[in-house]
Amino acid sequence: MTYLTAQICTNGHIITDAYREESDKINKNCKECGAKNITNCPNCDAPIQGRWITSWASTGEVRPLRKSPNFCHACGTPYPWTLIKRDQIIELINEIPDLQQSEKDTLIKSISYLSSDDSLGVSSAERFKRFFADIQKNIGSALYKLVIDISSETVKRIIESQ
Repeated sequence: MTYLTAQICTNGHIITDAYREESDKINKNCKECGAKNITNCPNCDAPIQGRWITSWASTGEVRPLRKSPNFCHACGTPYPWTLIKRDQIIELINEIPDLQQSEKDTLIKSISYLSSDDSLGVSSAERFKRFFADIQKNIGSALYKLVIDISSETVKRIIESQ
């Protein structure tokens, strides 16, 4: 199996999931938001994994990149768009007037575990699930979308379960 290199803007818009193969789509900046486009991790310079291709001769499978990855596969560093979403989550949590500062601090600390499937991720998912059950609708829906976007699949299932 092989991953082609993706080009994604620093806000997370996928420009192409096959950077070298689709040269007609290559741009310095995003057409949607104007942000800089990148093809490599800003931390370790590893190529951003894009389209996935199997090498089976008769049944070769191609899986397009449907969502920008949150973290570099090589070094584990969050991509710029993931950091932006985390900052937005923190900002929205701090704007909730009914939460005490200790509750805000606990939620903010839990953000970094949402992308993992281990026990810290599961406990963070349960914490956010309880939080979303009680939160105001206007801030809650925006915050919910951001939290789900940076969460692992296991954490998403826990938060979305009833």
